[in-house]
Order: sequence, then structure tokens, then C-alpha cells
Amino acid sequence: MPTVNQAWFDWASLLLNATATLAAILALFLAVRAINLTKKQAELADLALIRERRATFELQVFRDLLDIVASSTPRGLLHR
Repeated sequence: MPTVNQAWFDWASLLLNATATLAAILALFLAVRAINLTKKQAELADLALIRERRATFELQVFRDLLDIVASSTPRGLLHR
């Protein structure tokens, strides 16, 4: 037959184990959420890098076209 002190210890142990289990489940949920957010953030960063490279390429093409037009027409449209 458990004594009063043993019963108190059993209830405290049960409460601590239940709390630890809930904390572990919460930590698992937060870890999965963090992984998913990190994946999404990486995808967005990749898309931003692609947009930046495309814009840089287009600007370089426009700069090259401008150089060709400026050098091929003496006192051309750009010098009026």
C-alpha cells in the first residue's frame, strides 16, 4: 500500500512526464514548421536570384545594343 508521500511523488512524476511529452511534441511541431519555412524561403531566394540574373542579362543586352547604335551612326539619333 503506497503511503501519502509515495502517492504525491507518483502524481508529480506523472505530471512531469506528461509535461515533458507535450513539450517534446511541441518541439517536434516547431522543428517541422521551421524546416518547411526554410524550404519556402530558399525557393523564394532562388526565384529572386533568377529574376536578378534575367534583369542583369537584359540590361547588358540593351547596353550592347546602345553601343552598337551609337558607334554605327555618326552623329546619329543619339546626338541630335
